[in-house]
Amino acid sequence: MGYNLKNIELSAQKNLIPKPTVDYLLNYFKKNELLIKNKNYVTFVDFRKPSSEDRMILINTETGQSEKYLVAHGRNSGDVYAEKFSNKIDSKMSSLGLFIVGEKYQGENGTSLHLIGLNETNSNAADRGIVIHYADYVSKNWANEQGRIGRSWGCFALNKNDFLNQILQKIKGGSLMIAFK
Repeated sequence: MGYNLKNIELSAQKNLIPKPTVDYLLNYFKKNELLIKNKNYVTFVDFRKPSSEDRMILINTETGQSEKYLVAHGRNSGDVYAEKFSNKIDSKMSSLGLFIVGEKYQGENGTSLHLIGLNETNSNAADRGIVIHYADYVSKNWANEQGRIGRSWGCFALNKNDFLNQILQKIKGGSLMIAFK
């Protein structure tokens, strides 16, 4: 699979992702191309949106096609909206910034993906145990009943079916992900 940075840019624009956020990810992509093992997808997490809306956006780097999913934020980051962020251990808050999505593993939340934080705002992600995993509290039904989805301890928690059947294979093994507000 080849990638086309212009397709990423156009898709991000259609998904209303701020240009400085897109530029930051694309500049990192260009400068560190050899270090990025999985160039098939890039992921944006738009914490400007409420948790009841699809705010994780996967972009196919070849075609520019995008897919959107629900994703939880940390319980101490806010209720419906993520408003506070931290890189501190035990903060139970989400972190902003650029991540490398690592390999899958079996953790206390089942199948999960390691994350490596690349910025001052998320450099403790591995030490904090901030990962991508699935959770029962991430669903459209939960959002409809509660007005929001459940919250994690800072991890990017997803719907189980979406994670295992749509997301996992696409982003594991070294793709880029950026969380922004």
